[in-house]
Amino acid sequence: MIDYPYIFLYIFIFALLGVANKFRYRYIFFLACIVLVLFYSLRAPIIGADTRNYVEYFLEKQISYNNDARGTEPLLDVYNSIVRFICKNGTFYLLINSLCCLLPVFLIVQKYSENKILSLILLMISSLFIVYFVALRQMLSTSILLCGLMWVECTKYKKTYKWLIWGFIILLAYFMHTTALVVGFILSILMLDSIEVNKKIVYVLILVSLLVGIILKNNAFILVFTFIFNLGIGAVDRLSDYAIFGEDDNTSFAFLTLIVPNLMSLAYVYASDKHYLNSFWSKTYLVYVMLHNIFMYFPMIERMIAFFLIGQILVFTYPLKLRLTIKKRIIYKSALFIFIAYFLARSVKTSINYDRTSLDKMHPYYFFFEKYPKNY
Repeated sequence: MIDYPYIFLYIFIFALLGVANKFRYRYIFFLACIVLVLFYSLRAPIIGADTRNYVEYFLEKQISYNNDARGTEPLLDVYNSIVRFICKNGTFYLLINSLCCLLPVFLIVQKYSENKILSLILLMISSLFIVYFVALRQMLSTSILLCGLMWVECTKYKKTYKWLIWGFIILLAYFMHTTALVVGFILSILMLDSIEVNKKIVYVLILVSLLVGIILKNNAFILVFTFIFNLGIGAVDRLSDYAIFGEDDNTSFAFLTLIVPNLMSLAYVYASDKHYLNSFWSKTYLVYVMLHNIFMYFPMIERMIAFFLIGQILVFTYPLKLRLTIKKRIIYKSALFIFIAYFLARSVKTSINYDRTSLDKMHPYYFFFEKYPKNY
C-alpha cells in the first residue's frame, strides 16, 4: 500500500538538490516552488483534515468551516468573499490558498536561506508540510505575519512607526486566526536588538527545556494554556478542543523522535557563530526547540508552534556557509545527514504503510480530477 504521489515528490525535490549547483540555481528553486504549490493546490478537497470543511464553507454549502458554535474570524470571511467574487470553484480556492500560504515562505527562503533547495527539503520532512495541508486559517495568518516581518524590515521608517505598523499587522493576522496574538507577542520580543545570546546560554536553555518537558509532561501545556485562557483575550479560545484532545491522548514518543531533533539543535549551536546565532530566525528556531521540548507530550504542539518551525528550515543552512574547522564540519554535516535521513525515512514509511483512519487525512493522496470517496 504505497502512496506514490508523496514518494515521487520526495524523489523529485531531492533530485533538484543534486543538480542545483550544475544548472542555474534560481530556476531550479523556482521549479521546486512551482511543484510544491501544484502539489498542495491540485489535491482533492478530502486531503488534509478540515480541507473539505473549508471548501464547503467557501462554496456556501455550510454555514461554518466546522461544527464550532463560535463564528469564524472576520478576515477569513472577507478573504473568502474576494476569492468567491473572482471564481467560485473549490480547486481555484485551494490554488489561491496555496499561493497565499506558500509564497511568503518561498520569499523568506529566497532571502534568508544559504541553501534554498535544502530549505524546501527541510520543510517537506518536517511537520510544517502537513500543517500547510490542514491548518488553512492558521497558515494564512502566518503568511500575514511573514509579509509583515519582511515589510517592516525593508522600510526606513523610525522605530516608533515600525512598531505601530507591526502592531497593526499582528492585529490583522489576529482577525484571520486568534493565535496570531500570542505568536506576534513572542516575535515582538525576538525583534528587540537588546536580546543577545551566547552558546552556553543556548545549550542550557535547550537542555533545561528538555528536562522540564520530560518531568511535567502534559501538565506543562495545561498550566500555560490555563494562564493564557484566563487572560480573556481570546488568543487560545479555539484551542480548547485541542486541549481536551490532548488530555485524553496517551501518545508515547519514540526515543529517536525526541533525541534526534535535540542533538541537531545542539550541533547547530556548536557549528554556528555569534552573528548567525543572534539572528532573528535563529532566535525563532530556539523558541521552537524550547516550546517543543516543554510541550512535547501534547499531540497538537507541532501545529500550534508551526510559525517558529519556519526558523528551522532556514538556520540549518547557515553553518554550511561558514568556514568551519574540520572537526566542526564533520560533526555538523553528520548531524544534518542523520536528521534528514531519519525524518525522510519517517515520511516515506508513512507514505508506504499509511493509516486511512489517521485524523490528519493525508493518505491516500488524490488529485482533484480523480474519483475519490465522498465520505472520506
